[in-house]
Amino acid sequence: MQKNLSQIFRENLNISEEDLKEAQRIKTEKGGDFGEILVTKKMITERQLLEALSIQYDIPSFSESFFLNFNANCELRIAMSPEVLGNAGLD
Repeated sequence: MQKNLSQIFRENLNISEEDLKEAQRIKTEKGGDFGEILVTKKMITERQLLEALSIQYDIPSFSESFFLNFNANCELRIAMSPEVLGNAGLD
């Protein structure tokens, strides 16, 4: 079963319960994306959000610097068409 972001932030990234509650309050009152609220309010970094999403969706996450350190030659290819991605329910 997939963990929710709050649980991941709490358990894996040591984000305070107070920050999570504040972000949830803002989301409830004004709407918006939970992770984006945390980043905008500087409660987490973009890197922490990516790490949490990586954990949530069980998708490995590597920073560009990882590849630069090893002089890796990377080629990125589109794995999903925009249509398929739009139907994936990731809203």
